[in-house]
Amino acid sequence: MNGKSKIASAKGRYEQDKLLRQARLLIPRLEKLVPDTRWQHLVSGTRGALLRFTAATQSNPKQTLSAEEIRILARAVAHAYEILEKAASEIEPSP
Repeated sequence: MNGKSKIASAKGRYEQDKLLRQARLLIPRLEKLVPDTRWQHLVSGTRGALLRFTAATQSNPKQTLSAEEIRILARAVAHAYEILEKAASEIEPSP
């Protein structure tokens, strides 16, 4: 492996690890959304995607995701943040 390949590989691994840490933090927060909210359908799909990635890499910690898989994971993480932000904006403040 040449120098550029090693750097690209390390950068990809760093990005993968960062996204997986975020996914592990987001999953329980998504689970806490009230099941009858209008966000629940979106939560289900996004949470499922995050769970698939975390489960796959937990069973094989040395597994490196492809660039396409990292892009998909990044979109799922971003989508999870959007859902949580929008759901939080609908919560009425307590008196």
